Amino acid sequence: MATDIAENAKAGALATVPEEKREAYELLMKSVRGEVELLELYDSEEVQRALALGLLGSETLEEVFETKELGPWSELLGIPVEVQDVHFNASKTEKGPGFYAVVRLMELESGEVSTRHIGGYRPASQLLWAWGHDRLPLRCKVIEVGTARQGQSAPLGLELV
Repeated sequence: MATDIAENAKAGALATVPEEKREAYELLMKSVRGEVELLELYDSEEVQRALALGLLGSETLEEVFETKELGPWSELLGIPVEVQDVHFNASKTEKGPGFYAVVRLMELESGEVSTRHIGGYRPASQLLWAWGHDRLPLRCKVIEVGTARQGQSAPLGLELV
């Protein structure tokens, strides 16, 4: 009974994802759930297609070919931004959802636009949901959602503004 309810909820949530994003969304959700390892399947057509889908949403040639070192979004902790675009890359980090988000942001106060990265279960899942449900642009800020443990940063999440 509980399995049926969970499956129906999963199917209902997936039904609200546009058809062209469904395969990528489901693959990334499987990574969040620990059902697949993106790096182990990295050379597969399914993973490459899912990761490329975000790039295809880029608006400029520079975004598509950007290879510079990206700064972490956490450097803008507490600063309200508009998430204009996001795509996902497989992550080499042992812990986490198996991918991280590359995000084009505009700081709401200054209007400055930058491309940053963020990982972790909560923010990556929040961005995956927003992307998968066509909820971009999204106005939010990065916040600490817990206390830092010794030798680690505090866990991060996104808050709507």
